[in-house]
Amino acid sequence: MHQPVLEGRGRRPPDLPPVPAYSSRMLDRYLAFLQKSPKPAILDLGPTCGANISFFAERGALLCVCDFMLRFAGDESRGRGPGTVGRILDYRPGSFDGIHLWDIPDHLDNRALLEIAQQCRRLLKKHGRVMVLASASHDPEPFENYLVVNSNLSVTLRESKAHRYPYLYRSNRDIETAMKPLEQCASFVCMNGWREFVFR
Repeated sequence: MHQPVLEGRGRRPPDLPPVPAYSSRMLDRYLAFLQKSPKPAILDLGPTCGANISFFAERGALLCVCDFMLRFAGDESRGRGPGTVGRILDYRPGSFDGIHLWDIPDHLDNRALLEIAQQCRRLLKKHGRVMVLASASHDPEPFENYLVVNSNLSVTLRESKAHRYPYLYRSNRDIETAMKPLEQCASFVCMNGWREFVFR
């Protein structure tokens, strides 16, 4: 497995062309799943974005928002021993129909990602789903970004002024392994180099 790349993410250089939107192959299936519940409960673990919160709220979802990257990885000097994830995600078991991990697997080590998967399983309702997005690039992007869902189910990258986090490329198999004990039920590779996964 590749080691984390600790440098290289800052503001997007002005001479780079804009990142095109892509049509998500995951979102339509995920929304169809959520529509089975009259008022689906969602946990958005971030990096959180107001546009995404509005997108799901407008579709009748009840949202809890926890910018996990800011809480967990924002302070490099803070101790992160086992159990840190559980203290942050202290919701009741079986609370959520869906949980969103936007770009999170790209920035956390295997131990932290496994803890997230364990907490997701605890927090999901019986037939719940976890939506995961990750980069397919072996090299970090030269800027931080948010993945933003548009009304037509396309996804764009929006430049972020957030903290710089280590970048860790993982293969599809690595992500599936790190997300145990959840079971992968769908995965897609998108044209602009992003990958989408659904776990249950």
